[in-house]
Amino acid sequence: MKVKIERVETVPGSSLNSRWADPMQKVYTDNGVYIDNMPGISHGAIYWPGGDWTQLVGQTVSITVVNKSGHEWIKLS
Repeated sequence: MKVKIERVETVPGSSLNSRWADPMQKVYTDNGVYIDNMPGISHGAIYWPGGDWTQLVGQTVSITVVNKSGHEWIKLS
Protein backbone atom coordinates (compact mmCIF):
# COMPACT_ATOMS: atom_id res chain seq x y z
CA MET A 1 0.00 0.00 0.00
CA LYS A 2 1.24 3.53 -0.72
CA VAL A 3 0.64 6.30 1.80
CA LYS A 4 1.78 9.88 2.28
CA ILE A 5 3.50 10.47 5.64
CA GLU A 6 1.86 13.60 7.06
CA ARG A 7 3.44 13.88 10.52
CA VAL A 8 5.06 11.86 13.28
CA GLU A 9 4.51 12.19 17.02
CA THR A 10 6.56 10.63 19.83
CA VAL A 11 4.27 9.40 22.61
CA PRO A 12 4.79 7.51 25.88
CA GLY A 13 4.40 3.80 25.26
CA SER A 14 2.01 3.67 28.22
CA SER A 15 -0.44 5.85 26.27
CA LEU A 16 -0.84 2.91 23.85
CA ASN A 17 -0.51 -0.01 26.25
CA SER A 18 -0.16 0.20 30.04
CA ARG A 19 2.71 -2.34 29.96
CA TRP A 20 4.85 -0.39 27.46
CA ALA A 21 7.34 1.89 29.20
CA ASP A 22 9.43 3.04 26.22
CA PRO A 23 8.48 5.90 23.88
CA MET A 24 6.73 5.00 20.64
CA GLN A 25 6.04 6.72 17.33
CA LYS A 26 2.56 7.53 16.03
CA VAL A 27 2.79 7.91 12.26
CA TYR A 28 -0.01 9.96 10.71
CA THR A 29 -0.68 9.22 7.03
CA ASP A 30 -3.30 10.06 4.46
CA ASN A 31 -4.67 6.56 5.09
CA GLY A 32 -4.77 6.48 8.90
CA VAL A 33 -2.60 6.48 12.02
CA TYR A 34 -0.12 3.69 12.71
CA ILE A 35 2.47 3.00 15.40
CA ASP A 36 6.10 1.90 15.40
CA ASN A 37 8.98 1.47 17.81
CA MET A 38 11.46 4.32 18.02
CA PRO A 39 14.14 4.41 15.29
CA GLY A 40 16.55 1.49 15.58
CA ILE A 41 14.71 -0.10 18.54
CA SER A 42 13.01 -3.48 18.32
CA HIS A 43 11.12 -5.21 21.13
CA GLY A 44 7.69 -6.30 22.19
CA ALA A 45 5.20 -7.63 19.66
CA ILE A 46 7.16 -6.31 16.66
CA TYR A 47 10.74 -7.47 16.25
CA TRP A 48 11.97 -5.30 13.40
CA PRO A 49 13.70 -2.02 14.31
CA GLY A 50 11.54 1.09 14.22
CA GLY A 51 11.96 3.35 11.21
CA ASP A 52 12.87 7.03 11.32
CA TRP A 53 9.52 8.22 10.02
CA THR A 54 10.34 11.89 10.65
CA GLN A 55 12.72 11.71 7.68
CA LEU A 56 9.80 10.71 5.43
CA VAL A 57 7.27 13.45 6.31
CA GLY A 58 5.79 14.80 3.09
CA GLN A 59 6.80 11.75 1.05
CA THR A 60 4.70 8.96 -0.40
CA VAL A 61 6.09 5.53 0.49
CA SER A 62 5.14 1.86 0.21
CA ILE A 63 4.26 0.31 3.56
CA THR A 64 3.16 -2.93 5.12
CA VAL A 65 0.75 -2.84 8.06
CA VAL A 66 0.83 -5.56 10.71
CA ASN A 67 -1.96 -5.95 13.26
CA LYS A 68 -0.43 -6.91 16.64
CA SER A 69 -1.24 -6.21 20.29
CA GLY A 70 -4.39 -4.32 19.34
CA HIS A 71 -2.57 -1.81 17.11
CA GLU A 72 -1.68 -1.37 13.47
CA TRP A 73 2.13 -1.26 13.12
CA ILE A 74 3.73 0.39 10.10
CA LYS A 75 6.79 -0.93 8.24
CA LEU A 76 8.42 0.18 4.99
CA SER A 77 7.84 -2.36 2.23
